[in-house]
Amino acid sequence: MNQICVCTLIFNEDEYISYRLESAKERFISRLSEVSMYLYNNNIKNVVFGYSGGRDSTFVLLLLTLAKLKYFQKDLNIFPITIEYKRTYKFDTFKDTDVYFIQDQKSKYLDFSNHNFVSTRRKDLEALEHIIDFENSNIEEIQHQSNYQYMYHLLFTIAQAKHAITIGTTNLDEISYIGWFGKNSDMCVDLQFIADFHKFEIDYILKSYDIDVADVPKGDLYSGLSDEEVFNTSYADLAYYSYCKCKDLPVNLNSTLENLHTKNHHKYMGQTFNPYFIKDDDYYFIFNELNM
Repeated sequence: MNQICVCTLIFNEDEYISYRLESAKERFISRLSEVSMYLYNNNIKNVVFGYSGGRDSTFVLLLLTLAKLKYFQKDLNIFPITIEYKRTYKFDTFKDTDVYFIQDQKSKYLDFSNHNFVSTRRKDLEALEHIIDFENSNIEEIQHQSNYQYMYHLLFTIAQAKHAITIGTTNLDEISYIGWFGKNSDMCVDLQFIADFHKFEIDYILKSYDIDVADVPKGDLYSGLSDEEVFNTSYADLAYYSYCKCKDLPVNLNSTLENLHTKNHHKYMGQTFNPYFIKDDDYYFIFNELNM
């Protein structure tokens, strides 16, 4: 079994997860204070983010809601935006209903799944065929990826209308090694504050607040495959693997994860992302610490 060394202690994967979980709630409370201070110091009273109903976006909603109740005496307007467009699968969690644990907060539902929206995006691509050779490309896949990018532009437009900032929902497993994010989508936000939390830590903290989100993460908008199907491993395994790779520690190579890392390597090179990251330097091992 692979082992890693942290602070003179030897951890296997299970022990590493336990080690992280020991401080997860404490780090969450600290992050709550840090985010609240950031919003207060910058006189930010309106926040917008994409809400899918999944664990990451619910985690963001939880933290913002606690910040609103604890530090702002409700003087913070939270706009979780649910956007749907026609695709090969649908999230079961897209609902125009109360958002879990918040009585007075509804997800603003924007439906772009009508024929006009989709056909317009398709016509844009078809128009490009006159100057770009799409012969060896899957135009349907390109359309889906383009729609995903467009969603973030919609969030930014809403934020402008509300005099708000946009919040990202990218977690540590996605951002640390395999580049499971888009430079012109997930990173087109003003603030990222959960990018140093593993998915298993997010699950743990949500459950501590009696929030059970039974989603299956699906970041591949075209195929409909779950993230773990694409990774060919679990999120917990990915967390451990990414840590070992970023810290240059021995671990059995996973060819699928290595292929993703190679494919998305360009996302890290010389890159200063748009978002401001609120992070814990003791646990945040991306970008400048990557073993390129």
